[in-house]
Amino acid sequence: AEDDSLRVVVVTGLADASEVPVAERAAWEGELTDELWGECCRHGEVERIGVYAGHGGGGGLGYGRGDGGLHELETRAAVRFQSLEAAAAALDALDGRHFDTRPLRAAFDDGTYAARLDGSEDTERQTRFGFGDAAAAYQDSLRVLRLAAAEGA
Repeated sequence: AEDDSLRVVVVTGLADASEVPVAERAAWEGELTDELWGECCRHGEVERIGVYAGHGGGGGLGYGRGDGGLHELETRAAVRFQSLEAAAAALDALDGRHFDTRPLRAAFDDGTYAARLDGSEDTERQTRFGFGDAAAAYQDSLRVLRLAAAEGA
């Protein structure tokens, strides 16, 4: 079997969790997971995504360095794909892209996150998003709905 860490891509630069009230963090993490899943499943089957907000001293996450000496709670996500090929394609697509004005960095996991991710597949999201062409069609339908809502339809 493939080394799990080779199928896990760690994406950093997603957001600053310190801007999200603690009471809203679980819902926010769910929305962030959905957004990232929608992007990643275009490259192949996604099994699980874990979202991790930085903590001062735990788990090697640490604080990001914001401008002016402000400390951010950098949010990163670990995305486990079904195959190494899908992970590599997503890494190429995400690394250097901008997400909500923030530059993303993507890299293969060094083993840290593969061990922390829930071992089961997120079947609810797999069913909802599909992958490949089905994922692209799902994203297109969301865009159409957002445009219609913006136009007051």
